[in-house]
Amino acid sequence: MKTLKSILFSLLIVVSLTSCFKNTTVHPSSSITTLNKEIYDYEGIDVSSIFNVDIEFSATTESIEVEANQNLHQYIVIEKVNNVLRIRLEDRVSIEGNCTLKVHIVTKNPLDYYSVSEASSMIFQNSLVADDVTINIEGASYFTGLIESNSINLYMDGSAYASLEGKTNSIYVDASEASTVVGFNMIVDNGIFKLSDASKINLTINETIDIKAIDASVLRYKGNAVITNLDVSGSSQVIKLD
Repeated sequence: MKTLKSILFSLLIVVSLTSCFKNTTVHPSSSITTLNKEIYDYEGIDVSSIFNVDIEFSATTESIEVEANQNLHQYIVIEKVNNVLRIRLEDRVSIEGNCTLKVHIVTKNPLDYYSVSEASSMIFQNSLVADDVTINIEGASYFTGLIESNSINLYMDGSAYASLEGKTNSIYVDASEASTVVGFNMIVDNGIFKLSDASKINLTINETIDIKAIDASVLRYKGNAVITNLDVSGSSQVIKLD
C-alpha cells in the first residue's frame, strides 16, 4: 500500500511539473520590424530554430540586426554562452504560418566556430580568412561560404547541405544521413572523409585523400590527389572527374 501511495505521489509531481511548461503557439503578425542587439567579443555563432543568418566580416564595424515579425521579437533569444553567440527561439515556442526570422551580423573577428541546425541557414556575405575553422550543420540546415584557411573541420548530419568556395590546406568531413557538400570551387590540398547514409561530397583536391565511406556514399573530386587510404563499402564510390 505504501508503495502504491509512493507511485501515485510521484506521478502527481510529474503531472504538476509538466503543467508548468506549456507550449506556446504564435501566429506571426504581418508587420516586419528590426531591432539591434549589442553583444561583442564572441568567438563563434550557433544558430537554430529556423533562423536565416547572414554574416559580413569587417575590419572596422560590428553589429547585430534582428529582422522579424513584430510579435515574434519577444520570443527570440540572442545571447553569448561560453564565448559563442547563440541565436534561437525560446524553448517550447512554435510558430504557425509564414514567418520572418533573419539576423544580419557584421563582425570584426575572424570567428572559428559556426553551427547551424533545426532547418536554419547561414550565409557568408564575403570571405572568411581564418586559421582553423569548425562548421557543424545538422537538421536539414544550409550553409554557404567563401573560406580561406589552414584547416576546415566539417560535421554534417540530418540532410545537411553546404556550398563551399575558397581554399584550405586540409579538410576533415564527417557527413551522415544524406548530407551534401557542393564545392568544386573549394580548393583543398589534403582531405580526410568519413561518409555514411548516402552522403555526397564534391570538392577539388590536389594532394591526398583518406576516405572511409559506407551506405552508398560518394566522393567526387577534381584535381590530382593521390588516394592514400581507401575503405569503401555498401555501393559507396570515389569518382575522379576531369
